[in-house]
Amino acid sequence: MADEQDAVKLSPHRWYVLIVLAIVYTIYNVDRNLVVILAEPIRAEFALNDTQLGLLTGMSFALAFAIAGIPLGFLTDRMNRTRLLAILLTVWSIVTAVCAFVRTFPTLILTRVAIGAAESGAAPTSLSILSDYFPKSQRGRAIGLFYLATPVGLALGFAIGGYLVGMVGWRNVFLIAGIPGVFLALLVLLTMREPVRGTFEPAQKGPALVSSLGSVLGAIGQKKTLLLLMLAAITIIMGQAGLSAFLPSLLVREFQLSLEHTGLFMAAIHGVGGAIGMPLGGFMSDYVSKRSLAFAPRMVSILVFMAAPLALAGCFAPNIVLTGVCFFIYSILIHTYLGPTLSTYLTIAPAELRGAMSAAILVGMNLFGSGVGPQVTGIVSDLFSHWGVDQPLRMAMLFPAACLFISAGLYLAASGTTAKDAEGIDMSDAPARAH
Repeated sequence: MADEQDAVKLSPHRWYVLIVLAIVYTIYNVDRNLVVILAEPIRAEFALNDTQLGLLTGMSFALAFAIAGIPLGFLTDRMNRTRLLAILLTVWSIVTAVCAFVRTFPTLILTRVAIGAAESGAAPTSLSILSDYFPKSQRGRAIGLFYLATPVGLALGFAIGGYLVGMVGWRNVFLIAGIPGVFLALLVLLTMREPVRGTFEPAQKGPALVSSLGSVLGAIGQKKTLLLLMLAAITIIMGQAGLSAFLPSLLVREFQLSLEHTGLFMAAIHGVGGAIGMPLGGFMSDYVSKRSLAFAPRMVSILVFMAAPLALAGCFAPNIVLTGVCFFIYSILIHTYLGPTLSTYLTIAPAELRGAMSAAILVGMNLFGSGVGPQVTGIVSDLFSHWGVDQPLRMAMLFPAACLFISAGLYLAASGTTAKDAEGIDMSDAPARAH
């Protein structure tokens, strides 16, 4: 049994799985965020205001994500996860390509709804799979490396989208982006092995938990840290998404950048900055958690509190160079949160509920974070413009920046409850169950 457990722990297949899942999530982020860099030509063609732009880039996707996310989380806990991921990847890739053929704004909104619904199952399935391939003491770095796909996907979407839109038009950019996912879905289906659930968890005592809404709410009610981490993640995404959704428009309107240069600017900030911050946060989380699991959310609190004023400075900077420097450092700091957040959250959550628990936090992050952040920022910008406020979009950026300060406080509160909620959790590397 010991030899078999060691083989599970050291199996090179887990690194292959991590790489494939990261590529899937890169495609996810390209297809999800391409609309942000294409927002200005879409706005011009359909004569949209900033409130409608916020609906397109945020709320339409987030509502569908929220409605479909919880049921797909339950499916993640009940069916073969690799097959489910392959199906979802195929669906959202095809719909992304279909965006090239829409002729009205309501139809474009419907495509965003379909993409949001399909993509809502990507992270829960991936995180559940990774939790059964990597032990608790390595989970932070695995999740940090997995979420490296977020800045990479953003960079690819912004850079390639900004470059191609001038050559082939915004419609064909969607068509080109949708094709790779279909072939990647076949790779997932044919080469990824489904792991045994709870491989690195102690054997369940008493009746096994059944994944359901009641079980999820019960787990959140019993462990306050889970709720605090959810609220902290929601508010940090609210701020991050509100800033990211309108930063390209700010660059075009205030600094008269071309879409090609705006795409490169965003790729450098979110791509390079995020590529540094995302894995850095995961490795730092594993290091500080060796002493106490509570150190991970405390570390995030400090880094987010440092990032918030940099975002404000970048929005109000008088020149593009200073804006770029501020947002680059901000991007490094803000991207450190995800590995520590999800690693702590999934370690405290019951193993049998990881799919649904992942869906719960991700639905909150997308509905109230990615949905509300851009939507409210767009509404505030239109209100300021109507009231004659000077530089209305810049002033509207105060809302998402304030969300970051609130998030830092919530992470600090979570660090105060983590030690109690983590009592009895073995942080050793030894697998508890064999494949």
